[in-house]
Amino acid sequence: MTCKTVQRRLSAFLDGELTEELTRQVGEHVSRCTECAAELARLQKVWQLLGSLPPVQAPPFFATRVLAQVKAGRRNLVERVGELVFARPLLPIAVSVGILAGVLLGSRLGSWITGGYRHGSEALVTQVATEFESFGDLPPGSLSEAYVTLASANNIK
Repeated sequence: MTCKTVQRRLSAFLDGELTEELTRQVGEHVSRCTECAAELARLQKVWQLLGSLPPVQAPPFFATRVLAQVKAGRRNLVERVGELVFARPLLPIAVSVGILAGVLLGSRLGSWITGGYRHGSEALVTQVATEFESFGDLPPGSLSEAYVTLASANNIK
């Protein structure tokens, strides 16, 4: 058993909370190790000093006041959670509206800057279909063939 392990168990050793085997192991280690023996002596001294203190009397209604404060704390916690849940939904809504406005503004600004696609999606479909046809024969069953077929069927081209 290492010194670190023994020193973590010294309090339980003093309180008689260890198993017989652990009590034997800690006792053997302390009898051979001066550092752990000194730590055990310091811990025993602290226990003796704590035992020599006069008992503390709780003020009247101490338990009642503590329980009342705990209940008040729970109430405050519930109120705070309620505030977070019910008062803050405006923030995600505001962020969502801001993102949507940014996307719409960016889309419009992009169209205005490039000067293209002023006539809506019809012009875009025609342009894309023309670009697909410029590659020559489209592979049968491909997405590009389906797109050109769909655009042609709607007379968008």
